[in-house]
Amino acid sequence: TRSRTERIVYQLKNRNLYSVAAHHGSMGREARHEIEHLLKKGQIKSVITSTSLELGIDIGDVDLVVQLGSPKQTAKLMQRVGRAGHGLDSASKGVLIPQDRDELVDLYILKEKALTYELEPVQIPQNCLDVLAQHLIGMSMEKVWDTQEAFQVVRKSYCYRTLRYEDFLKVLEYLGGYYADLEEKHIHRKLWFDGARFGRVKQAYLYFQNCGTIPSEATFFVVLDGIPLGTLSEHFVSHLKPRDVFVLGGRSLEFVRIENMKVLVKDALGGKPTVPSWRGEALSRSYEFASDLSNFRRRVGEMQDTNVDPDILSYFEEQKKAAGFIPTDRTLYIEKYINTENQYHLIFHFPFGRRVNEALARAYGQKLNCFTFTATDNGFMLTSKSALQFRKDVLKSHELLDVLKASVWDTELFCQQFRHCAQRGFLILK
Repeated sequence: TRSRTERIVYQLKNRNLYSVAAHHGSMGREARHEIEHLLKKGQIKSVITSTSLELGIDIGDVDLVVQLGSPKQTAKLMQRVGRAGHGLDSASKGVLIPQDRDELVDLYILKEKALTYELEPVQIPQNCLDVLAQHLIGMSMEKVWDTQEAFQVVRKSYCYRTLRYEDFLKVLEYLGGYYADLEEKHIHRKLWFDGARFGRVKQAYLYFQNCGTIPSEATFFVVLDGIPLGTLSEHFVSHLKPRDVFVLGGRSLEFVRIENMKVLVKDALGGKPTVPSWRGEALSRSYEFASDLSNFRRRVGEMQDTNVDPDILSYFEEQKKAAGFIPTDRTLYIEKYINTENQYHLIFHFPFGRRVNEALARAYGQKLNCFTFTATDNGFMLTSKSALQFRKDVLKSHELLDVLKASVWDTELFCQQFRHCAQRGFLILK
């Protein structure tokens, strides 16, 4: 992650290892290009990076990739290690370093899957109406379309092969300015639509300025003596106070003030840093990998597979001795706990990955009127000031989706996702 990248570079430089640099997406473009150039020319020995160098960037010859922690996906592991050894006769070499025994188990499984080329299935989004709106505006600039003809063209795409005609018409009506709660029609329309045909009404620049699926978030440029160093998230900047020290690009910086969308800083010589926090950077274990992990836990726990690392075996033995169980996807455990401040906790040992566990945490929290939760890849925890009364049937499968919708309504998560969809669907224009 970006924050871990900054932390590692800072610690290495504190140990007088200066031929190292940080590289991640929140650094300025010029700074990133300079680091790539120095690495390619062999003028620095190593780069600590998040995901920003794992894809198709030309960084020259790399001898070795060190994977610190678990990438949580076989495809990511192979993509990263594959940056080394790009010659025809070269082998890609990678060293995997776990930071705890949970990551040791993760990396052991990922290594076996990578060596047998067992990749996760590709997940393709289906029937995304905000993206469909973009395509229809683009089509309208080409010619006047018959609605049925356009629908058949769209359905030829794998992503829209099951799209309903009713949904297709609703998107056209929205783009045509037909809003149900307005007496006057054609308000803010992006194309004209008469029920049978549609075509363009706006200039091409509207489309080219607003198309794309990457959501824009408020970011602040970090500026030192008039030179931009990188960016910080709005969430992080809102918590900064004068004289706070943080790390960006491996440098300690002291916050001075904010001017417009710029964070003005000065060098913090020897100041103790607070690492920046970027939203959404935590990687989540895929559901397929969660199934593989559960199968591995079951085999080792039942002594069906003893040909594994001794550290892993001792880890499983300690878990069984201390708790009496090893959580899998078939054997789920819930632990009650009261802390020293008399707060009640329910800990769900569910190894499904952070994305699944956060959804379950929100749903169970909604049913139990408990909205404070923490989710990880290995489970989630509900926290309350009063006792939590849990029953097995408190949440039923058939009601999960409705309960989950109710739990996210009017939250910051919902507002952010709504804004992203509104931008993609041309409701909010740049």
